Amino acid sequence: MTARRIRRVHAAVLALAAAALAAGAFVPARVPDETRTGWMSVVWQTRGVGNELAAVRLYLMDEAGQGTEVAAPAGLLAAQGGPLRLNGRRVTVTGDLLPASGARRVPLLRARAIAPAPGPRFNLTMASVEGPQRYVLILCRFSDRPDADPRPKSTYQQWMGSAYPGLDHYWRENSEGRVGITTSIVGPFVLPRPESAYVPPGESADLGALFRDCTGAADPTVDFSQFSGVLLQFNSPLDNFSWGGWWTRALDGPSRHWPATWMADWATLATYAHESGHALGLPHSSGPYGKTYDSKWDVMSGGRSFDPVAGTWTPPHTIAYHKDMLGWIPAARKFEAQPGATATFELARDALPSADGYQVAELPIPGGSGAFYTLETRRYAGYDGTTRLPGEGVVIHRVDPNDGATPAKVVDADDNGDPNDAGAIWVPGETFTDLATGVQVSVLAATATGYTVRVSTGGTLPVAIDSVLAPGVMGTAYAVPVAPGLTGGSWTVVAGELPRGLALSADGVLTGVPAEDGSFRFTVSVVQAGGFATRDLRLEVTRPQLAEAAVLDQLLGAGTLTADQARFLDLQGNANGKVDVGDVRAWLQAEGIL
Repeated sequence: MTARRIRRVHAAVLALAAAALAAGAFVPARVPDETRTGWMSVVWQTRGVGNELAAVRLYLMDEAGQGTEVAAPAGLLAAQGGPLRLNGRRVTVTGDLLPASGARRVPLLRARAIAPAPGPRFNLTMASVEGPQRYVLILCRFSDRPDADPRPKSTYQQWMGSAYPGLDHYWRENSEGRVGITTSIVGPFVLPRPESAYVPPGESADLGALFRDCTGAADPTVDFSQFSGVLLQFNSPLDNFSWGGWWTRALDGPSRHWPATWMADWATLATYAHESGHALGLPHSSGPYGKTYDSKWDVMSGGRSFDPVAGTWTPPHTIAYHKDMLGWIPAARKFEAQPGATATFELARDALPSADGYQVAELPIPGGSGAFYTLETRRYAGYDGTTRLPGEGVVIHRVDPNDGATPAKVVDADDNGDPNDAGAIWVPGETFTDLATGVQVSVLAATATGYTVRVSTGGTLPVAIDSVLAPGVMGTAYAVPVAPGLTGGSWTVVAGELPRGLALSADGVLTGVPAEDGSFRFTVSVVQAGGFATRDLRLEVTRPQLAEAAVLDQLLGAGTLTADQARFLDLQGNANGKVDVGDVRAWLQAEGIL
């Protein structure tokens, strides 16, 4: 082949490659066993003004602010404590890398292993920060929509303000003045590319490019060293999504981890409160039905209401569990129940609490998972106004810290799919009892700004029960009260299994004829008007010792076995009320004789 022909072939190959790239047909090869180290960034995604269809996206951020999206199986994330505990940690991720190409603007690492890496954790919450925090809100327009603005700047100035309804005012009220977010609004600035370059049709938004180009457009006129957080507002629906979390970039100084939001044009004040909560490190909460935005008790779920005077959707408070996460509840105002204890105290309201009483109560759930219940009072006050809360009363959440996306879930007694009705609100005269975990909560009375409650862990009745019951014999009638001397109440078996043939009566007597032998462990509970108790019990059931000759004589009609012994033999076989050949054969086999 001549040199000229070689050049022509090379030119043709290059032209074909260029055409493939232009058509988006070129896909870089997968890189196996790629290892990258950085800080794990969790960004929460919210769809639509109604805050539905949530998702969580993970990014591994390096010192230069370059992000690699991480896809990890649920089991791998759970082994690390879930997304919430990973958030801000410096880790090393190993897996298969799909480099950036076409519509995918950032590389994707399909993780097989995640391990801690040396280096400080980025503090994502405001727990160690007090006083006003300065944020900058940057208004950005896409190059193909340079004249479109979702709202006038004056609207955002009102929403960010220190008076109702304003973001600074909202977080100051939630934190009881410990933290505020004062925001400077700049722009609008025109981005260098059209919207489709940042949000390709059918693809996820390139959050890194949006952050880089929006802050880059503002950089000549903004001194970022004066700010601690960045809010980005775009003049597009952004495929109907908004996001909250953090991003890394060097802006007027060394590389920093910036609390950040990416706001669509449909965002309201409630959306800003929700996404800025994520920027502070807060997860979602919800009801117990797998729907992220069904709880109206929390801005970090679906809590919001329209204020016609303010002309926007406004948020309720966040839940007490979240305030405790952020360090906004002093240790002296947090009641932590001890196992097997009972206490009565005042529980102050979540919003604008009085000086008296606890602000949150935490009740451990046995089992070693680290789960617990939280109690909080919700009364109409401040942002917890009459139009924002479903009602007034004590609200209980079951919290699993290992669930990184939605650790706190409302306890809804009627299990009807609605965590905002009466089934989720405990008022004076009502009691929540979880027999399986030994937790009970009674709301005794209303106070001026809260409720008096009685809580118990491990039972409230002084029931003396021997953990080992009187032994039973297979085939012999059994009738033993589990708590001699305790009258009244309703007894049930809440865990484990009784031997076949036995049952626990409502008045607490274990009766019947054991139809199997062995060692049986189970948990019983009793509920009375004055409280409840749970106890773990053990029952041993043995087999009667019979002589082979006596058994054979019984089969032939000349036996001297007692009625109980004959019933035992009958239970070995067909249990038809008499001793027959099948019963004896089964007994001989069980004894190893046949």
